[in-house]
Amino acid sequence: MSPTYVLSFVYIGIYWNNHHHIFQATENINDAVLWANFHPLF
Repeated sequence: MSPTYVLSFVYIGIYWNNHHHIFQATENINDAVLWANFHPLF
């Protein structure tokens, strides 16, 4: 297993965990919030 695969898996796991916690704390989600949340993946 390549180190690049492991690092990308860890990065996506951290991002997914943060995404889950942020969206549980919000009351109103619109398109702007979704696009702002998408930018760290870019």
